[in-house]
Amino acid sequence: MMRARERGVTILEMVVATAAFMVVIGAVFSVLATGSQTVQATTVSGQLECKGERIARRIGRTVIHAGASTLLPSPQAPLGSSQVSFQCSQGWANGAMVWGPVISVGLEDDINDPNDGMDNDGDGCIDEATVVWCRDVGGPNETSEIWVENVRRFMDGEIQNNQDDNGNGLVDEAGLSFVLQGSTLVIRLCLERRGVDGRVVTKVAQHAVRLRN
Repeated sequence: MMRARERGVTILEMVVATAAFMVVIGAVFSVLATGSQTVQATTVSGQLECKGERIARRIGRTVIHAGASTLLPSPQAPLGSSQVSFQCSQGWANGAMVWGPVISVGLEDDINDPNDGMDNDGDGCIDEATVVWCRDVGGPNETSEIWVENVRRFMDGEIQNNQDDNGNGLVDEAGLSFVLQGSTLVIRLCLERRGVDGRVVTKVAQHAVRLRN
């Protein structure tokens, strides 16, 4: 019988095998990294969506008891408004409606990222704004509170050009938008944040409330 010849592994075979192994490992890590980035991007998107919806509903709960006649300015299409002030009913006295102090909700500059075309706070978003609530506007007990940051200066798809770029009936619509449709006030809020891949994620929330007469 012929004995099978035994031979060792050559250096070339080792190099080829090692290279193939590294290619496979690299592909595995690439898939894992891509999956991780996708999960993180989805998380950022979900966080923005939840926050936007929560703040839009909060604004709605504040405005829902407002008298339509007290709403200033009256945010009619095609301009709408990025800020409204109003008064809420506190009941009746001597046959007349009693209105509470003036409340306002509106878009204001972020003090850390003023409206100058630059990313002053280095978070990847330019000219961000905030939503500010204020009670007893102009009165002796005036108080204010920032309700949310990371608000886009203009609504998603809009730029400042005196046109309705996103086709929703409003011109140069701001990142916080109020529009009155009959007795219904529609609130839109656009938040943005840079994702892990460096791209800016944008989410729009909408809420509508029917005002008192």
